[in-house]
Amino acid sequence: MKKSKILLVMLCLLSLISCRNRNTEDNRQVLLETLNSMSEESGWLDETNEGWVLVKAAGHGDNKNWAVFYSHDWDEYYAVDMNAYREAMKNGIPIDTFLDAGYEASYYGEGNWSTATVQEVYESTDLGFFIGDYTGMIFEERNSSNKDLELIGSFLEKKNLQAKASKLENQFGLSEKRSLEVAKLIKNINKVKKNRGVTSRDLESFSKKLLGFNVDEALKAYEKLAQGEGQNWEALMEQAANKNDISPESMKEIISSQLLK
Repeated sequence: MKKSKILLVMLCLLSLISCRNRNTEDNRQVLLETLNSMSEESGWLDETNEGWVLVKAAGHGDNKNWAVFYSHDWDEYYAVDMNAYREAMKNGIPIDTFLDAGYEASYYGEGNWSTATVQEVYESTDLGFFIGDYTGMIFEERNSSNKDLELIGSFLEKKNLQAKASKLENQFGLSEKRSLEVAKLIKNINKVKKNRGVTSRDLESFSKKLLGFNVDEALKAYEKLAQGEGQNWEALMEQAANKNDISPESMKEIISSQLLK
């Protein structure tokens, strides 16, 4: 489906959604049965015997109109805005169109989140809630205490860190363990920079942990590189690559994309 068509559908959905909460047992059951009878051409087909199941009937507060469903086939959770679903079905919008359009809006960026009517969510078993993968919305059946909100914040930070590490691992070939270490280093130096400013001592520690050499060495080698003498810089890149167990080319990419931006 083209983006223009998806946006048009989403605008239609927004104009259809009423204030009444349609997250009823009947509507959830109809959607569940629909999910479990999708055609083979559908991107939402679950081909396992268990199929789709309802795992969270309702949220609270502003999210009380959402329900969470689980696909055994994909081992993934999806939250659906039941108000949007009910109105879309009443107006003859195909179920695949509704699901595709609502889900795409969730990952097009923050400006589109208000039109996201389907979201992939992650379960936090320890805390008993589901959280939107892209939007950070919380879906649970009880009100959150201040302690819950602190735990949710910690969960979000950990998840963002894992996402950063996964990107480093996939893009630059770092090991799973080293990618998490590098992600933590970058997060910490950025936090220090934002809160109080980075000192020479901070830079020294960061450089040795990430690259294996001190900042003065890097600056001198970089100055030489700018003058057309790249031997020292290449030697340092080799050293940093060995420390991170990747190629010098990947090490240069990390420095240019993560540290010099």
